Amino acid sequence: MDSANALERMKTKYNELKEKCRPFLEALEHFPEVAKLFTEKVKQLFSFKEAQERAEKEAREKERQERIKARRNKRGMER
Repeated sequence: MDSANALERMKTKYNELKEKCRPFLEALEHFPEVAKLFTEKVKQLFSFKEAQERAEKEAREKERQERIKARRNKRGMER
């Protein structure tokens, strides 16, 4: 019974996704170049966002390492 429920949920999710994607699929059929350009632009935006998030994470880690180093140096001078 569990697998039957899982299959029904998957079918429902698939149909919901298909319905949400319908405008894009129709555009892809009628205007393939525009749809491809749209897809490429979305990929670029996600790539930019990922690179930005990665750079921010690296900057935070660098700041954290510098704070740790400063604390160690301060402790070393106190001894």
